[in-house]
This record gives sequence, C-alpha cells and structure tokens, in this order.
Amino acid sequence: MKIRAASAVVFSCFAISFASAACSSGSGDGGMGGADGSTDGGAPKEIERERIPDGRFKPEELEEAIDAMVAGIEGSASADDEVSLGVVLKELTNFWRPVAVGANRAIGELEAIGSVNGTTEEDLTVEESVAEQIGFVEEQLDLDVDGLVIAPHNEDLLPYMDEFTDAKKPIVTIDSDMTSSGRDIFIGTDNLQGGVTGGETMVEVLDGTSGGRVIVLGNTDPGWVGGYDRTNAAAMVIEGAGYTVEILNSIWVPDDEIAQIAEAIADDSSGEPLVGMLGVFANAHALATAAVEADLEEMPKIVAFDFEPDTLSYMEDGIISATHVQRQYYMGYMSVYVLYSIKTVGLKETKAMLDSRLIDGFHLDTGLDVIRAEDLDEYNAFVDDLGI
Repeated sequence: MKIRAASAVVFSCFAISFASAACSSGSGDGGMGGADGSTDGGAPKEIERERIPDGRFKPEELEEAIDAMVAGIEGSASADDEVSLGVVLKELTNFWRPVAVGANRAIGELEAIGSVNGTTEEDLTVEESVAEQIGFVEEQLDLDVDGLVIAPHNEDLLPYMDEFTDAKKPIVTIDSDMTSSGRDIFIGTDNLQGGVTGGETMVEVLDGTSGGRVIVLGNTDPGWVGGYDRTNAAAMVIEGAGYTVEILNSIWVPDDEIAQIAEAIADDSSGEPLVGMLGVFANAHALATAAVEADLEEMPKIVAFDFEPDTLSYMEDGIISATHVQRQYYMGYMSVYVLYSIKTVGLKETKAMLDSRLIDGFHLDTGLDVIRAEDLDEYNAFVDDLGI
C-alpha cells in the first residue's frame, strides 16, 4: 500500500444558531416520569411521529428502534414534563443540513424546548470554527438545558462537555465521537464497516478488471481514528482483490485537493494503468473533477462517499458510478430521541431498546446506503419524503 504525503489537513466549517432554548433542569440518570412507567399523576405523554413512506432506502431497523423509544417515553413521561435540549453541530449546510432537518423534526415531535446550532460561515480557520462551537455550547450551558447533542470538533470542547457530565446531564455525540468525555451514546457510521463496504463497491464497479492502480482519497493521520479506519479498511479490501492502492491524504482545500489528485493521476511510474478511484469522504467529487480535467483516454471507475451536489452531478453524467450515503437525517433525528429517552426513561433502558444496533455497548451505528447511478431517481424520491 503506497501512501502519498500531503500538506496538513485543513477543515472549513460554516455556522448559525437557529433558536434559543428555554431552560429546564434535571438529571440524566433517572427519568422525569420514572422508568417504571409512572408519570407522577399527570396525563401520559403522547408522541405523533411523521411517518416516512415504505421503500428500499427506508432503514426499517432504525425505525423499529425509534418506535421502541417512543413506547418507552410514552410509558414513562408525563405530558406536563418540560424537557429542554441543545443540539450543537459543526455546521448547518452541506453534509450537516439533513442532520439539522432530522434533529429539528424530532424536537418538534417530542414537543421539547430546544435549538439546533451550527455554522454557515465559509472559510473559517480551524481555530475560528472551534471557538464558534464553544460559544454555542456555552450558550446551552447558560440556558441550563437538560441534555446535549454535539458533534465535537476536537478535544477543545471537552471541558465544556464535562460541565454537562458533572451536572449529571446526558450527552450524545454524533458523527465524531469524544471517547475521553462522559458521553452516554455515540451515534454515527461504523467507519470500519463503511470502509469495507466502500472497498467492496469499488471492486464490484471494476467488474473483474485484471489488476491496475486504484487511488483512494482518504486520511493517513491515525489521530483521526474514524477517518483512518475507514480509509485503511477500504484499501485492504481493494488490495485483497489484486489491485495496487495509493492513498492520498485529504487536504480539504478544493483547488489543492484537485492538484494533488492530478499529480497522482499523471504519475505512471508504477507502469500500471489507473483503473479506479475511491473517495471515502464528502470531498470525493474532487477525484472526478481531476479526472475530467486530465482528459484521459479512458476514464477510471470512480466511487464516492456522501451526496454532495457535485457528486450528484457527476453521477448524473455517468462519471461517478456509485456513492455511499451516510444516513445523516437519521443521525440527527435519532440523536434527539436518544437524548430525550435517556433523560425521561433512563440510560440503561434506552440502551436496551437500541441493543441490536449498538456496537461495544455505546455506538449506535446508523449504517450506509449504497447508491448507484441507476438508483438516483428512487433515492431522490426518498430524500424528498424526508423533507431534505
């Protein structure tokens, strides 16, 4: 496996605060109505979910887990309970827009008091993005919300998350975990399995092509565990199928990303033809841009991750053969239900409801959908049903 060095990873983040949450205090250890089904004499809580039509992309196992939490909440919480929740994402656009849609819908269905916060500003430095996210968390602390959903940028958020833990208020991390925090449940894609699936899709798309070179645009920094695991799991599957893999470290600056990919495309020192390219993050469409600009006699097969507008456009043009879509809507939607359930039903009981989907007792895997070019119309209809 060849790893090409690249310049330091730069993340652009973007942000806004949707609304302010009112406050209500309580402990994440117990339930407001009690896990025994009592509601302290008040009318039981009733939840009306907005149902998604059945279809191939509707994740039935996640829907069943949500229904189980609904039943638990209705059996434990009172209609008079006021629960306030804070949701702090990295941004509210691009990858994060479906997350925000799902979280806002869940807040509405649960009739919770809450807000979804994240940035919409472009070209922020890492330091600026982290500082802004800290500001959002501090706002939730000032509002004294009952629990927090957060997609933490890095460990600079840890002291602020610890304030929730010290106050015995539940925390759910989403998409990016913070293992050193006191978070109760992490919700996100299983990166190892996601990488394996990505590698398998790449091999399937190559459809028996005998040998050759495959570029993987991913992450070579072990410090980002999820990205590193996804990248290397994909590379191992592709190598196991008899291809030579070259890993490029994502730069996260569009022009520089395309330039490093173009350099890798032009490097024929191995003497092997370039037969495929796989991007395992949302920047995967840069592979297609570089390949088109290189004006190759024969285009390599390209497989992507996520559903960015450029990725969709290249799929419609037949340049990207398939993509892997993380279920961002369900990440946001389930994070609010899980947090509310921990608060009102209890952590142990909530984990029991999620047991079949939990990895290592704390990681709720929301899974992936593999979308091929011929699936676009059906998948777009499903996304419309979600209201995204």
